[in-house]
Parts: sequence; structure tokens; C-alpha cells
Amino acid sequence: MPFLNEGRVNYIHMLYFRTIFNDPMPKPRSSVKRYSNRTLILLVLLGSLFFANPTISQAQTFSVQSNYIEVLGDGNSGIFGLGTSPLYSLPSASILYAFANPDWTAYITCWVNGSLYAFDTSTIQTAMASSGIGLGANITISKTIIAGLTLSTEYQIVNNPITGLNPDTCMFTYTYDNTSALPVTVGLRVEYDTDINGVDGANLSVNNGTSTVGVNTMYRIIDRYMPNQWWGYDIPPPGVANLVVTGTLQNNPYGNPATEPDAMEIAYWPSVQGSGVWSIGAVGTVITDSSVVVWWTNHGDETVGNYVLNAGQSKTFTNYIGLNQVPLLSTATNTPTPGNTNTMTATSTPFITSTQTNTMTPLPTNTMTSTQTVTNTQTVTNTQTVTNTPTVTATQTCTNTVTWTLTPTNTPTPTCVTHVWPDPYNAQMAVRHTLKVDCLPSGSVLSFFTVTGELVKQMPVTSVQMEWNGYNSQGLPCATGIYFYVVESGGKAVSRGKFLLINGQ
Repeated sequence: MPFLNEGRVNYIHMLYFRTIFNDPMPKPRSSVKRYSNRTLILLVLLGSLFFANPTISQAQTFSVQSNYIEVLGDGNSGIFGLGTSPLYSLPSASILYAFANPDWTAYITCWVNGSLYAFDTSTIQTAMASSGIGLGANITISKTIIAGLTLSTEYQIVNNPITGLNPDTCMFTYTYDNTSALPVTVGLRVEYDTDINGVDGANLSVNNGTSTVGVNTMYRIIDRYMPNQWWGYDIPPPGVANLVVTGTLQNNPYGNPATEPDAMEIAYWPSVQGSGVWSIGAVGTVITDSSVVVWWTNHGDETVGNYVLNAGQSKTFTNYIGLNQVPLLSTATNTPTPGNTNTMTATSTPFITSTQTNTMTPLPTNTMTSTQTVTNTQTVTNTQTVTNTPTVTATQTCTNTVTWTLTPTNTPTPTCVTHVWPDPYNAQMAVRHTLKVDCLPSGSVLSFFTVTGELVKQMPVTSVQMEWNGYNSQGLPCATGIYFYVVESGGKAVSRGKFLLINGQ
């Protein structure tokens, strides 16, 4: 395992005190056990005798905002904060912990040549600065990790990476620069302390609300599953949340591509927090205080950093956290087949007129020719004598009333209902090898999702019928399974449904 540099002494202080007093390590803002004056004096003396390195104090707080979110930065530690803007409909609500009164509980840890370095205690190379307002506004800082190696961070307000609309998301960018003459091997771990609208034990999901993650859970590339996104709610589905947040890990259709992490953990914060920490939490621990941890290692998991930067090379890692704009599957699954709500029953109305023709069989043939409209056949009731004429049985012309069932002229064309075909869809057998989506409203956006809520493909609607070839946004064929489609117009879902995709013969 890697060893810690001298800057890790602060964290050892906390562990030392925790051991002496058998006290669980709290968040800085948590209610801390109050000790007697004698105990406090003892603590100060022990710290003075054995630990000379002071704790990091907070410096100037930097802030940029749009109408949707506000991003904070601490000028000393370089750590970030995130919440909703004072101008947002739910103003100044937290997304990451302790917003908007900085009390940093998120951490950035650097793996360099087998050793761990805490970003918050590293030497500042370029001081923190903020720039702009709204879209593109950013906060930047650069620190020296070891001689010749810097890590620069940028926290920038961008449009939503899933929809391309509204500056409601922060893009987190971390860039290593090797200015030395020697190669270095690096990795990066970032811990985000989630707190959705004041709910510190935020309800987190990796399947768009179908379920929430209740215990420490790891996701790794080597296990062949890495979610595209995660979601956080102050009220868990199927309840109606006041604030829904999403983090984008990969495959975003808009903005700079998010860098797929090698590992990601939905975690109990106390088990993963700390300056310079690299390890995972105890798998299976119940999450009452939530966080999201990502590792970029080039190793398929979180064990070791394995990105090699030669002299003059750099490496950038990107991910996003912001407001959610995608309809939750927890609500969609309540009406899984809205496209099949049989609004086609509008076409059944002509059959009502056909049942009238059954009662019209006593009509004389002359009345049929003189009164073309069926509604005037009310006169039949006035000519009950017709039923007494034996010619009625001979008037085969009554069977010609079938022509009225063939003239649904009084039945307007039913409203076009969005639907997909063929279902099941097999690209090898479908016409033009594509899935057709009909009756799409102009100017809408068509999206396809897996049953776990992962965005597969999104496309702007350019005609009333769109076609999809069954490939995801990365150009790879989708696996066999059930998929959802969602049509959005004006920022709202106007239609959704599901279909079966079969990949192969």
C-alpha cells in the first residue's frame, strides 16, 4: 500500500484523539462531544508536545453563480462547495455538504509514484481565482503535488450535459501537468460529500429512481458495470422530491466528455472521508450520511494509480454534478405503456354509427336516397308502418347501409399518438434496419434509456417520424433487452413508452 507524506499529520491528529477518547470521528459541523476544561487543556498540551503541524485554516471563499446553481471554492484548501443559486426556485439549497457556509468535507487525493498526497495541504502554485457569471463562470486553482508535477482544478458552470439546456451544472475538471524531465505514475480520487436540500443522508440512486442505494456499494470497470449517472433526492422515490440532483460519470451527449472512472462508490461518508484517504468504505455499511467517491486509475479498479505521464505530458479528468432534467423512471414505470393507452379508441367511434344502421334496416329505400345523413333517420320511428310492409324483407338494399360504416366522414382523423414499431425490434429484420418512432411533436427531443435509467441515445426531433439504428451514443450496438423511450418538449416529458430490442438473429 502507498505511504502518506508529511502533510498527512493532521489526519493522524484526529485518529490519535479518536483513539484516546474512544470518540467516533465526526464531521466538522456535527455535534461534537463536549469535554471538561481539564480535558481540553490536556488535548492542547498533547497536541503541542507531539504534533507541531497546525491544521489547515480556511481562507477567502470564492463564488460564481447562474440562475440555477452556485459554486464555491476555498482559497486555501482548493476544495469546492455546491448548491442552488439564490435566484433559483428553491433558493440556496445544498447539493454538497455545508453549502453555503463553507465547512469542507469533500477531499481530493493524488496518487503519485505509489505515494498519497492530499490536495488540500499541498503548496499553492497559482492562487484561486473566480471569473464570470452564469454560463462559463469558473473558479480555478493550481497546486504543486511534488516537484515538477501540478494538479489544476476548475469548477465551471455549464449547460446540463444530458439535455444541453440551462446552466444548471458544475463541471469538475482536474488536470495533472508533468513539467519535470522524468515520467510519473498518477491516479486521482475525489470524494463528494452529498447533502441534498439539507438531507445529509441523501437518497442516492444509479438507475434514475427505480431504487436507491442503501449500503456502501462499489462499481468497477473490471466488473463490467459503471453507471452513466447517479441521482440524489431529498425525498426518495416514489415520493415527490423537492430537489433532484444528478452526477454524470460518462456518455454525456453534450459538453466535454465525462471521464469514465475506474471505480465509483456510493458510500457512508464517515467510512471514506479524510484528507489524503485512498481506501474504500466497508462494503455493506448502512448509509445514513451519504457521499459519492470516484477513482481514476487506468487500472479498472481503485487499487493503484496507473496513468504514466512522460515529461511534458498532462492528463485531465472530468465529471459533472448539477440539477436533474430527465424524467425519473420511478414515475414512468407507473404508466409503462402510455403510448398504448388506446387513444386509438377514437377510431372505434365509427362503429357507433354502424350500430345505428342495424336499427335502420326498416328504412325504405327511398328515404335512404333522399336523406343521406344518418341523423335524419329519426323519421323511421314515425314510419313504423314500414315494418308491416313485407317488402322490407325483399329490400336487400337495406344491406347497402353498410356503406355508412364505410364513410366515417363524421369521425375526424384521430390525434396522432407517439408510438414505436416494430416491437420487438430486430435491426437485422426491420425495414431499413431501424426502429421507427412516429407522431413526434416538432421541436421535441427523443431519448432512449435502459431499464436501469442509463441514457443510451438522444436525438433532436427533425421530422414527425424518427429512426434509430439500435446503436448507443458511443457507436456500439445495444444489447438485447427492454428499453424506454421518452419524448420531451418544452422541458417536459410529453410521451414515453417501452419496447423490446433483440440484438442478433
